[in-house]
Amino acid sequence: MVPLFLLLVLLITPAGAPAQDPWNVPAFAIAPGRMVDIGGFRLNLYCFGEGKPTIILESGASWGAIAWAGIQQTLAEQTRARVCSYDRAGINFSDPGPLKPPPDANLRNLRELLNQASLPGPYVLVGWSYGGMIARWFASVYPQDTAGIVTVDGSDWDYAVTSPNYEGAIEAMRKCREAAKDKRFDRDPKLLEQCAGMLNATHFFPPMRAALLDRAREPDRYSQWIHTMEHTPDSTEAIRKARRPLGALPMRLLLAGADLEKGAAGDIRFIQRSMSMAKLSTDGLVTIVPGARHMIHNDRPWAVIRTIEEMVAAIRSRKP
Repeated sequence: MVPLFLLLVLLITPAGAPAQDPWNVPAFAIAPGRMVDIGGFRLNLYCFGEGKPTIILESGASWGAIAWAGIQQTLAEQTRARVCSYDRAGINFSDPGPLKPPPDANLRNLRELLNQASLPGPYVLVGWSYGGMIARWFASVYPQDTAGIVTVDGSDWDYAVTSPNYEGAIEAMRKCREAAKDKRFDRDPKLLEQCAGMLNATHFFPPMRAALLDRAREPDRYSQWIHTMEHTPDSTEAIRKARRPLGALPMRLLLAGADLEKGAAGDIRFIQRSMSMAKLSTDGLVTIVPGARHMIHNDRPWAVIRTIEEMVAAIRSRKP
């Protein structure tokens, strides 16, 4: 009997292929791309290339499109497909959107972005970290529009509030919101830098930080994050309710090997849960990329590019 999924421990990065330099951000990523109105607020969108299937890149929790900037253009060239990344509401160049978004806001916003930007399906959803859940969520709700899923060290479906510092993070956000309301940032530039770093990952990239610093003065950005963090269990439950078998939809799950190789109990459980997720499809495959850290597309970019390239080729070769 053919197994429903396979677990591979495989180095798929070509010998000598360099890791991406996280400080070398392409020029397009430090300015807004196409600002798409999805119903009273706008999401920032970057697209490169032409051709189907359309590839949609989902970022980790607060990173936004910049997470993919190092490989997006190369991916478009290699696959000969349209490749798009975007900032979710309240992240980087996108507008905050509703201050009290519903539990399924990320799914609704993605669907509306695709519609308003006239991006045709079918889609290959590529999700890194938290974005892995959104990719599977979309496929569960819109299977007819989904051609395949690739997750890059994607969060599993039991993602929930587990960090002991979670309440502390919410309280820190509240303090930043009050500082923004009181305009204390004008008197305390260091506090502004700290709060800007909490909103997103731009503190890793000096040009991006400079481009977005003033957005950290907006109280609404903190308000939306506070609401989202407080209602994470609601979003988690919405994702669980939407879960369904995906038939023969191709799924490729890439796991970062640097931590898994340590053999910690939590890492073993992550592998087991990833294998369970792969069983949602009869064409599911789990690959551990040795030496790669959480941001696999930075450490081992060709592992990610090749996986997507092979999936796109397989999708194109299928008979209608």
